[in-house]
Amino acid sequence: MTPSPRPAVTPAPVAVAAPASAPEPAAPGAKTFDAIFDEEGTGNAPVPRVVAAAAPPPPSAPAELAVWPGTVLSAVDGEAVVRAALSGLWPEPRLRGTTERVVASLSTAEKAATLGQKLPFDPLSVRRAVGLRWQVAAALDTLPIQGAKVDQPAIQAILLGIDDVLAQLKVLSDDASPEALRSLEGVRHALVKEAIDLTEALQQILPAEVVEEITTSRKAKRAEPVAAARIVHSTPSGEGELRGLPWGLIVLLVLSVAGAAAYHGYRYVNRSRPAASVVTGAPSGTVGTVAPQGKIIVTPAGARLDPKEVENFKNLERAKGNEVREVLPGTFVVTPPNTRPEKPAGSGASQTQGARP
Repeated sequence: MTPSPRPAVTPAPVAVAAPASAPEPAAPGAKTFDAIFDEEGTGNAPVPRVVAAAAPPPPSAPAELAVWPGTVLSAVDGEAVVRAALSGLWPEPRLRGTTERVVASLSTAEKAATLGQKLPFDPLSVRRAVGLRWQVAAALDTLPIQGAKVDQPAIQAILLGIDDVLAQLKVLSDDASPEALRSLEGVRHALVKEAIDLTEALQQILPAEVVEEITTSRKAKRAEPVAAARIVHSTPSGEGELRGLPWGLIVLLVLSVAGAAAYHGYRYVNRSRPAASVVTGAPSGTVGTVAPQGKIIVTPAGARLDPKEVENFKNLERAKGNEVREVLPGTFVVTPPNTRPEKPAGSGASQTQGARP
C-alpha cells in the first residue's frame, strides 16, 4: 500500500521543463544586444536564429522611403567612417569599397586633420572636406539610372556644403605659410574635382534644364545670407548705405589703379627705343657706332633684318675698302684695311685711320 504515492510525484519534472521553453522567445532582444559586443558567444542555438529573423525589417523600411542621394550617409557620418578606417576599423562590406578609395586618395594633411593631429592651420574645414568627399564618392557609387527620381534638396545641400568649405579654405590660404598653402590648395583642388564629378553625374541622369535649375538655385541660396546681413545692418540716418560701403578698400583700390597707371605710363614714356644708327647705309632696325678702329652694327633682340639691306650694306662698305665680318648673328664688325689691332694703345699719337662713316 505504501508504494502507490511515489509514481504520482514523477510528473513534476515535466511541468518544470515547460516554462523553460517559454523564455526563449520572450528574451530575444536582450540576448541579441549582448551578442553584438560578445564576440565569443555562448554557443546557444536560439540566439543566431533570432538575430537572423530580426535583422531584415529595419533596413528595408527606410530604404523604400529614401530617394537618392538621400540614401547616402551625411558628410558628418562620412567623416566618422573615414576616421574609423584610418584607425583600422573598416566599415561593413557595403561601404568598404567607397571608403578604401577615399582613404587611398587622401593627402597627408587630410589624414592628419581627420585623426585630430596638430596642424599649422585650423583642421575643421579640412575634416569637413574629407566628409564631403566621402559623401560624394558614396553618391557616385550608388548613382541611379537615367530618369530615376532624385532628391534635389539633398543634391543642393551637398553642393552648398562644398561651396561653404571652399570659402573657408580660401580664408585659411590667405595667411598660410608656403607649406601650409600647398596643403590647403591640394584639399581645395580635390574638393573642386568632387563637385565637378557630381555635376557631370547629374547630367547623365537628369535633363539639362533640371541640372541648371539645381545649380542656379544653389547660387541663389548661397547669396541669401549676404543680402540678409546687409539688411540687418541699418542705421536711422540716410547715410546708412554710404557707411556700409568699404571705403578703405575703395580708396586702396583707387590708389592701386592710379599707381599702376603711373608706373605703366612712366614705362611707356621712357621705354627703350631703337636708336637711329650713325653708320651710313646700315640696315634699318640696327644700332651702330663708329670708333677709330672701325664700326659695329648690332641688331636688337627680336628684330629681323632685310637680307637685301644687309647685302647692300656689305657691298657699300667693301666699295670703301673696308672689311665686313658677321661675328654673331645680327652683329657686324667693319674694319678698315690699315687697322693694326696689335699696336698698343696710348703710344703717342694714333696712326690708325678711322673708318669713314
